Amino acid sequence: MFDITDYVNKHPGGPRMMTQNAGLDVTAVFNRVGHSARARTLLADMYVGDLVLTGQAAAAARTRSGEVITSGTRSLAPPP
Repeated sequence: MFDITDYVNKHPGGPRMMTQNAGLDVTAVFNRVGHSARARTLLADMYVGDLVLTGQAAAAARTRSGEVITSGTRSLAPPP
């Protein structure tokens, strides 16, 4: 998970780009955009930890694309 609070209003695409998927796994969206090495560094600096889902939360969790998250742990960090 990432705390983007201090960056929301600095994002080149505007705050809406940062908040429209709040609370969801946006790894695929982030990678599809083709972010720069600088963007990946900024994101790494905002990393606060992995989301651990258990029980009903794990069964109910979905990404924006509708993919059901079935694993107990889901890393949201983009690939290096």
